[in-house]
Amino acid sequence: MSRPESEIERKLRAIRAPDESGAEERAGALVRRAAAGLHEPASRRRLPAPRRTLAALASVAVLAALSLSPAGAAVGELIGDAFDGEPEYEALTALPGSGTLLVHADSGLWAVRSDGSRRRLGDYTDGAWSPHGLYVLATAANRLTALTAAGDIHWTLSRPDEVTMPAWSRGLGYRVAYLSGGQIRIAAGDGSDDHRLAAAAAVRPAWRQPPPRDPGREEVSFVPRRARGSVRSVDVASSKLTAIAEPRIGPIHSLAWSDRDRLLAIGSRGWALLDHAGRILDRIRPAASSIVDGAISPNGGRVAILAQGYGASGARSELTLYRTVGKQLHSRTVFSAPGVLSGVRFSPRGEWLLLSWPETDQWVFINLATHRKLIRRARSIGDIAAQFAPGKSDALEAPTLGGWCCQASGR
Repeated sequence: MSRPESEIERKLRAIRAPDESGAEERAGALVRRAAAGLHEPASRRRLPAPRRTLAALASVAVLAALSLSPAGAAVGELIGDAFDGEPEYEALTALPGSGTLLVHADSGLWAVRSDGSRRRLGDYTDGAWSPHGLYVLATAANRLTALTAAGDIHWTLSRPDEVTMPAWSRGLGYRVAYLSGGQIRIAAGDGSDDHRLAAAAAVRPAWRQPPPRDPGREEVSFVPRRARGSVRSVDVASSKLTAIAEPRIGPIHSLAWSDRDRLLAIGSRGWALLDHAGRILDRIRPAASSIVDGAISPNGGRVAILAQGYGASGARSELTLYRTVGKQLHSRTVFSAPGVLSGVRFSPRGEWLLLSWPETDQWVFINLATHRKLIRRARSIGDIAAQFAPGKSDALEAPTLGGWCCQASGR
């Protein structure tokens, strides 16, 4: 015969956790949504069947990682709140970070302000911000154009060959760099004094932040045309070589300086963090995946790497966040999904990461703050292609991410 319950036991049994019934409902809804598909767009436009399948697989994969994998605990800590309740697409009504985002679409170059408002800047194929976001350097065919943030043309120069990969110098912004005819070329910030600097590979030049003691110094880093695995840095005022780096990460396809004198180089076989003299501070060469894209936080304290691998079920993408603590390099996977993700950007203050997921027509924003009481750590914005294709409804190409610039550009 069982022992009768005591009064204390009865009272304990009667206690329910805060919002227990709500939690049960949300958990049940989450599992149902995992089986049916990750998100339903706010506009109720259904994803094509392959996109719905990928989204459903991603949701199930997240649930499995959170429940089975010790390594998944870090993922759960970061993105678990985003799947609390019934996840829904949000409309593009605001950027979670400050500043303004450049977007390249078939319809041209667009600027998305922090309040979600969008402005088409013109029929340009690429663009880059000036140091304080007051101007945009844009390219189209053989032309380089400087625009105001509102899209008004400031100046234009033309070349015999196609113009690509523009970059505005940092600090005082006296000069711009771009690629044309297999060369990196330099011009003044008003479009004058256009001249050749060196033969260069098709990699966007990266301007170093001037040191505080010399705010007018302008130093640009680029990948030489005949040495794709190396990096050269040049003082453009004197044309003197200031650094040579050989990071041994395969052909380099991306360069980016942080505000605090750290250069991120991404190659086909890994990534490296370099100092102003070209010395290697950190280097990772993954064995089983290729690096698609990467970004360095404005303060240089974090590196986000987007890698892609292939398995029995096809392509899979992972976003890994690296952080140096003392002399140790720490890493954690903060997002993993089937298919191909195509870009990663830090917000101007470095508190958010933005990912583009073309196969599900989403942008995913991940909050990197460590505050435990954050209500949501991830946000998904849906129906992205339609936002930059006025008047079109079918066969929309996914837009690509440009620079996410400073607060001034959003004013």
